[in-house]
Amino acid sequence: GAVYSFAAEPFAPHVVEDGRLVTGQNPRAHGPWPKRLKQLG
Repeated sequence: GAVYSFAAEPFAPHVVEDGRLVTGQNPRAHGPWPKRLKQLG
C-alpha cells in the first residue's frame, strides 16, 4: 500500500511512499526532503 503524507503548506509537495518508491508533485520530491520527512515521521 501507499502512505500519503500531506505537508502543512499547501504548495509543498506531498510524498507517496510504496516500498522503495518515493514520488511527489515535482522533481524536488526525489531529493533529500522526502528522506527528511521519513526521518521525522
